[in-house]
Amino acid sequence: MVYNLITRNVIFTIDRVKVKKLFGTVTTDYLDGFQYENETLKFFPTAEGYYNAETGKYVYNYTDHLGNTRLSYFKNGAGAEIIEESNYYPFGLKHEGYNVLSGNPAYKCKYNGKELQESGMYDYGARFYMADIGRWGVVDPLAELYRRWSPYSYVMNNPLRFIDPDGRQVEYAEDPNKSKKENRELRREFKRHQRELNKQSEEARNNWNTLVKSKNVHTIHLNEKDSDGNMMMNETKPKDGYNSGIGGGSDIYLNLNKTTVQGVDIGTPIIGIGHQEGYALRF
Repeated sequence: MVYNLITRNVIFTIDRVKVKKLFGTVTTDYLDGFQYENETLKFFPTAEGYYNAETGKYVYNYTDHLGNTRLSYFKNGAGAEIIEESNYYPFGLKHEGYNVLSGNPAYKCKYNGKELQESGMYDYGARFYMADIGRWGVVDPLAELYRRWSPYSYVMNNPLRFIDPDGRQVEYAEDPNKSKKENRELRREFKRHQRELNKQSEEARNNWNTLVKSKNVHTIHLNEKDSDGNMMMNETKPKDGYNSGIGGGSDIYLNLNKTTVQGVDIGTPIIGIGHQEGYALRF
């Protein structure tokens, strides 16, 4: 009985692939980051880029501060070989005519690291974005938070500074003046202090959970420097477009090196973290 069931499944799978090839259709499936086309593995992501299952090569992506995939390359015997180059206009339309392009056609993660569809729109999860006109295809589900902007506008018409991650949660700002490793280590350090804070204080834990689940976006900036090159102290500011009646999110600047409270060194920055998250809760 088991043998017959397996046999029928195999026959059905083979026939389905034949039908797809006959009519020229392609079905893309995703499984925990693994991408298949017509049941053939194309690639799976890695921390630095992706593994191309067709060529057997590990491909490395160079991304800018907005998450745009700008350069893809792999290591050959002589060094690094560029297989794809992408340059964008501010709102995401790709430059044409001179970019290097010979990479994996199935790998579509381009502008903001989002997947480019056959329609030419980018899939951001909640909505599809049209880079050729710099607008969304449907109304912003949180349009009431940005009354001064069109519900179709992308990142308040400032794509050089902002991205729209489609996340109803706390996001971390990537400091372009730090390496990816430095940003990653700072996030790990912050998360360790946040767990310690949540464990010690029920109020702080409730505040954190409220921020994470909020419809507003609260961006955490870690150990950033001001225009004079000095480390910024703990500070929380409302985001552009903030409205006291409906909120709008905040920017939380945290100095993880600051461990003193009223002149006493307590060896941890958790009080400063909790204090600033309390301010963020108001925004």
